[in-house]
Amino acid sequence: MNKAITDGVVLQPPSFSQGLNVWARGDGTAGSDTYQGTATAAYVPADLDFSGCLEIQKTDATQKLRYMERHRFCLDVTCASQRKSKR
Repeated sequence: MNKAITDGVVLQPPSFSQGLNVWARGDGTAGSDTYQGTATAAYVPADLDFSGCLEIQKTDATQKLRYMERHRFCLDVTCASQRKSKR
């Protein structure tokens, strides 16, 4: 992608300090369980090694952590054709 397409688009997920409600425990699809409010995960702001990190207690053989908010991208050409087809 070039700068014209990605200018102003934020592709990096939010930090753990902003909350765990967009960090899924499962496959990351809409409606997946998150780490928000669970007893097995917490953001630790005063971690001595990382100065703020997510700590997760392993409860499954494979512990999953996925960002689950979707971004929708629309190029000018694509958007124009979609608008015409909806008329």
